[in-house]
Amino acid sequence: MKFFLAAFVSAITYIDATAVGQTMISRPIVSAPIIGLIFGDLQTGILVGVLLELLWIGTLPIGATVPPESTFAAVNTVAIAVLTGFTDISSLVLIFILLIPFVYLASFLEDKIRSKNNRLTIMAEKVIEEGRLDKLVLLHFLGLSRFFIKTFVISLIAVLIGYYSIPPIHQALPQSLYNTLQIGGKILPILGVAVVIDLLINKRNWFFLFLGFLLGLLKINLWILVIISLIVIFYLLYKKEGRF
Repeated sequence: MKFFLAAFVSAITYIDATAVGQTMISRPIVSAPIIGLIFGDLQTGILVGVLLELLWIGTLPIGATVPPESTFAAVNTVAIAVLTGFTDISSLVLIFILLIPFVYLASFLEDKIRSKNNRLTIMAEKVIEEGRLDKLVLLHFLGLSRFFIKTFVISLIAVLIGYYSIPPIHQALPQSLYNTLQIGGKILPILGVAVVIDLLINKRNWFFLFLGFLLGLLKINLWILVIISLIVIFYLLYKKEGRF
């Protein structure tokens, strides 16, 4: 039953990305904690959500762009981890690697479905000319259902394969490879931060980047760092408005 629940949550949160809603629940930082909360492990959901959000924060489904499906990866990574009981960082990396082919398969089918749905617009124009608005509603839900069914089916297959393959793979892993996965888990946050820096950095922000790094090395109390950051933020905002 939980396999179907995981696939359902994956499909529901995914269609929010472009098909309907766009309330941002499709972002990993939201969708992963949702499935984690449903399955009783919010901590794993938050951990996976933060890691994958950092990695995919610059990939947005704008226009005809079809980026790798971050929602699919986030929800199903958490689902497999919680269902199998392997929630340590090494296991999360292993599960994520296992899901990569499914992520790209889902993106490939996404592109095909978009092409098919383009034909629905031609049918919709004819229906409008004929005044058959009831059929127009059906066409709308037909296009939406294709996205839902695609994600549901692939998620169900991925979770089933992950559930039955991760435990034996985990047991068969040599300690050296397990240690490598653990290192990979520690590198992921660094890689994610690098992605964010690449998106936001400019000549003006380099100073604040090095300042934050320096303050981190000095091991200053977190609350003091927060206060310093707020002072700098308010100063820059007021300076921008010409009040200083």
